Amino acid sequence: MGIVFDAAGEFNDAFIAYRNAFNAYKETRDFMGISPPNQLKKDLLRTAYINGFTNELNTYEKQFGIQYEHKESHQAELGFFWHNGLGPVKSEWSTNFFLIKGEGGMVVFENKELGISFPFAVPRDSDGNSRLGDLKIVRAALTKYIDRKKYYHKGEL
Repeated sequence: MGIVFDAAGEFNDAFIAYRNAFNAYKETRDFMGISPPNQLKKDLLRTAYINGFTNELNTYEKQFGIQYEHKESHQAELGFFWHNGLGPVKSEWSTNFFLIKGEGGMVVFENKELGISFPFAVPRDSDGNSRLGDLKIVRAALTKYIDRKKYYHKGEL
């Protein structure tokens, strides 16, 4: 969105979009292992300067280790986006667990195929009855995503 606002000359909105993108990179850095691109940093500095946001410019210069120097440019820029292929398809992975009743209000959910078992304490009411009743099997379903192959493997611009 920052690029769109930037191209339209809406530099305040561009700054906000670049800042939001940068914050999203920061928040997911440990989980995704992806750092913000240098171009995003440069665009954030440039739009902070154009908008007169001196405090933000100084903060980002220190954070990025970049001293921003504004240069008037009369050259055009090309933004090229390569949409290659389709996004992943949401699917599910499921497995069955069999209930094995134990002593002392404990049961064990077990799947021998996967080598998974975990104990579970069964709460009992005031009459000593468990809430699981005659439950014998539990099916657990988890979301998974299936990648789809790319259409093209190289291009030339």
